[in-house]
Amino acid sequence: GGRWSAVVPWVRDGKGAFRQLFVGGGRRTRARSPDEGWHRIAGTLPGPRDAQGKEIARDRFRFRPGDIPRSPRLEDGCVVLYHSWETSIHPIAALDEAAGIVRFAAPLKEWWTIAYWEKEQRYLVENLPEVLDAPGEWYLDRETGVLSYIPLAGERPGETEAVAPVLDELVRIAGRPDEGRLVERVVLR
Repeated sequence: GGRWSAVVPWVRDGKGAFRQLFVGGGRRTRARSPDEGWHRIAGTLPGPRDAQGKEIARDRFRFRPGDIPRSPRLEDGCVVLYHSWETSIHPIAALDEAAGIVRFAAPLKEWWTIAYWEKEQRYLVENLPEVLDAPGEWYLDRETGVLSYIPLAGERPGETEAVAPVLDELVRIAGRPDEGRLVERVVLR
């Protein structure tokens, strides 16, 4: 069907997953909807009070029909929320299509709430098999460990290298300021 797939044993065995993939030396796009631009939330829902006294849920919002597809692999998917100067990634816990509500596996940890920066906050849906539809996109099934990829023009199996990050961190620099042991004069090249 024009897709490549491979089993990633350490993902299948439950030893982790990854959110980035590099193919042929270039970063590729995780399967996403929409392919260009973003969706806008349809509304907020009541929840605990934030620092400004607003009652807005920190773990769910209303979405427009068709923006988040039904999927048997919903637990693989996530919502990427765009905030004023950053993004946050939220695994999906549940989807109520009839009510148009998506619920995250955990609430936002930031001090602001959903729709704090803009009323119809921007968001994407990532890593669902139903949104894998464009060349250069990939999807990782965390249960089976199957990585699916739609190749770009000119990429050929057996000639194209794909690299997924394994490390959570590459370098950790930590002092003990309470003991007066500071980290100083560090240069990374």
